[in-house]
Amino acid sequence: MNHPFLSAGKSRIEFSPADGSIQEFTFNGIRLTKPASKAFFLRLLNAQGDRIRIDSGEFTDFQWECADGALHESWSGGTTCPGLAVEMTVRSGDDGFFRFRPAVKNIPADMELELVDAPCPVVPADRELFWPYSEGVLTNRVRKTERKPVSMGGPGESKLAVYPGGCQMQFLASYNTQGGLYFAAADTAHTPKTIDLFSDGENRVRLQLETACGGIPSRGEYRTPFEFLLGGFHGDWQTACGIYRQWVSADPGMKRNFTLPDWLDDSPVVLIYPVRGDGRIFDTPNRLFPYEVALPRILELGEKLDSRIMPLLMRWDHGGPWQPPWYWPPLGGEEMLKHFIDELHRHGHLFGLYGSGTSFSRKSLCSDYSQEERFQKENLLTHMARGPKGEFRSGVCAQLREGCEMCIAEPWCRDTLREQVELAAKAGVDFFQLFDQNLGAQAFNCYSREHGHPPIPGAWQTAAMREAIDDLNRSIQHLDSRMILGTECAAAQPYIAGLPVNDLRDCFTLWCGRPVPAYAYVFHQYLNNFAGNFCSSYETIDCDKSPDNLLFRLAYSFSSGALLTLTLRDSGEIDWGAAADWSKPAPAQEPAIRLVAALNRMRKRYPQYLSAGKMLAPESVLESGIYTLYLKNEHGPLEFPAVLRSRWEAPDGSVAEFLVNYREHPEPVALGGKLLTIPPLDCVVIGSRS
Repeated sequence: MNHPFLSAGKSRIEFSPADGSIQEFTFNGIRLTKPASKAFFLRLLNAQGDRIRIDSGEFTDFQWECADGALHESWSGGTTCPGLAVEMTVRSGDDGFFRFRPAVKNIPADMELELVDAPCPVVPADRELFWPYSEGVLTNRVRKTERKPVSMGGPGESKLAVYPGGCQMQFLASYNTQGGLYFAAADTAHTPKTIDLFSDGENRVRLQLETACGGIPSRGEYRTPFEFLLGGFHGDWQTACGIYRQWVSADPGMKRNFTLPDWLDDSPVVLIYPVRGDGRIFDTPNRLFPYEVALPRILELGEKLDSRIMPLLMRWDHGGPWQPPWYWPPLGGEEMLKHFIDELHRHGHLFGLYGSGTSFSRKSLCSDYSQEERFQKENLLTHMARGPKGEFRSGVCAQLREGCEMCIAEPWCRDTLREQVELAAKAGVDFFQLFDQNLGAQAFNCYSREHGHPPIPGAWQTAAMREAIDDLNRSIQHLDSRMILGTECAAAQPYIAGLPVNDLRDCFTLWCGRPVPAYAYVFHQYLNNFAGNFCSSYETIDCDKSPDNLLFRLAYSFSSGALLTLTLRDSGEIDWGAAADWSKPAPAQEPAIRLVAALNRMRKRYPQYLSAGKMLAPESVLESGIYTLYLKNEHGPLEFPAVLRSRWEAPDGSVAEFLVNYREHPEPVALGGKLLTIPPLDCVVIGSRS
C-alpha cells in the first residue's frame, strides 16, 4: 500500500494510509519520530455540558490525496457523532517546515466543538524534550515516562500546561546530537492551548498543542485560523528558541503603547518580604510592621549594594493575604503606607506591592475575613467564570481560601480591578504585581452563556485579557502615574507589551526537570523581569546539602537577564525564599550581599546587554567544574556548571559574554582555548565586539 508523504528541504514526512497518523518524520535522513497512535483528538460539549471525546480511530472511512504540493486527508463514518467529518491539509514550505491545518465539519447543532488536538507527533523518550513551562524546562525521566495526558478545564481546573499562562510560548522541541524536531502553533491570536508532553507507551512521548475552539463563526464547521508547524533543525533548545524568536519578531502585538519608567534603567534590587506571618501564612503582623520599621534595613542594603532598592510587600492587604479582589485600605491604613512610600522615594528608593490576580475570595481559611454577605447581596456570582454545567470555584490557593475565578470579559470584574489599580497608583506605588496567581497572566476559562462572550474558551478570551491590561495601563497614565503592572511567572507572549516587569519562577520547574532560560532567549529585549520570591525553593531544594543554593539561584537569574532579587525575614536576614521556615537557620548573609553587589554593578555598567540586549547562544565550549544541586524529592540531584555564562547582543550589534562564579572560592575555566580564573562571588565580562 502506498504511503502518503511530503518533502520539504531536508525533511520528509510520511503518514499512515490506514488512518492518516504521522508515521515517520526524517531530517537529513535521520528519523526523529515514532509512529503516532492517532491522527487527532476532539472534545465536544453537548447541551447538558457533558464532554465527549473522539479520536481518529473511531472513523471507519479515511481518504487521502496529494495535490498541488499538499496532502489532503479526510475522516468520516464515526459512530459517536454520526455525520461528523474531519479534514486535515498539510502543506510543505520552502523553509523546510510542514504546515498543518485541521477542520471539523457537520458539528451537530446541539453540540459545541471545545478542543482540537491535531497533529499528534510522538518522539522517543531518550531525547532531550523542551517544554515552555515557567520560563523553560528540559523535562526529566519521570515527566517523560509517567506523565498522563491532561486537557484544559473550567473554573477550579486551571492546569500548569496552559498557554497563554504558565506556558508562555506555543512551541515544543525534541532533540539530540543527530537532529531536532520543532512543533509550534503560528497563532498570532494566541488562542488558549494545552501545551504539554506525556507518556504514550514505552520510550514514547506525545507532543501536544491542544487548541480551544470558541469564538470561530462556523455554522457547524470549524477550521483553525492558523497553522501548526512541524520541522527539523540542528542544535538544542536555543536553536528552537531562535526559530520561535524569529516568528515572534513579526507579531504586531509585541509593540508597547506606553513609555517605561526611568527607574528601570537604574537596575533596582527587588527586596521581597511579608508584613504578616513568619514564613507560614497567618494574619498576625510580624516585626516588619509598621512599615517604617524596615526602613533602616532597606537603607543599609541600598548602601551595601550601591543600588536603588524596591521593597515588594507581601500580605499587606487589609483583609489578610490572598483575599482579592479588594485590597484597600492596606494594613495599618492608607496614611501609614503613604508615609512609608514617601520616605522611600525621598531616599531615592522605590516601592512595589503583590496582588492576588483575578480570583475572588468569598471566605478566608487563614482568618475571619469573609465577603459572603456582599457576594450574595450583590449577586456577584453572575460575574464569575462558569464551567460547562454552570459550576464555579477557584482552584488557585484553595488551601487558603474559598472562592471563585472572575471572568475577565465581565465589565464588573474589570471595573473592580481598575478601582484597585487606581488606588495603588494614587498612593505612589511604582510596581503592582496585580496578576499574581494568574500564572503568566492566564485568563481563567469561562463557559457562561450569559456573559455575552462565546460559551467555549477561545482567542476571544486572550483578547479580553489583553484589553483589560491595556485598560488598566490607560487608567494609570490618566492619573499621571508611572506605575507598571506585572504577573506571577513571566508574562505570556500576548501580555508582554502591557506587563513589562514580572516575577520569574524558575524553581517551579525543579519537580519536572532542569530549568533553562528559554523565555529570556526569546523575549528579553522586550522586557525586564526580576528573579521572583523563590517561594518553592525551600520546599524543593535540600538547603542542608546545598547550603550555597541561594548563590546559584542569584547567578542563574542574573545570567537570564533578570533584575536581582532578595527576600527578607522579619529579623532583617536575607532568606532562602518567601516560604522558607523561619525557625531554621537563614543562608549565609555576606556571600549573598557580595554576589548581588557584584552582579548589579555589571547590570548598571552594561545595560545595553543585560537590560536591553538579546540573548545569544555561546560560540565556544566553556570547561568548568560542576555544581550539584540537591533536591528534597526524587527528581534530583541536578548538576550545573560551577561558572554560569550568558552571551548578549546589544541593540547596536555589539556582543559580550558574562561569566559568573557564584562560589566562595576562585573557579578556573577554559574558554576558547584560553585559561581564566574567575574570582569568587564575581562576574567577568569577555569583551564586546561589533
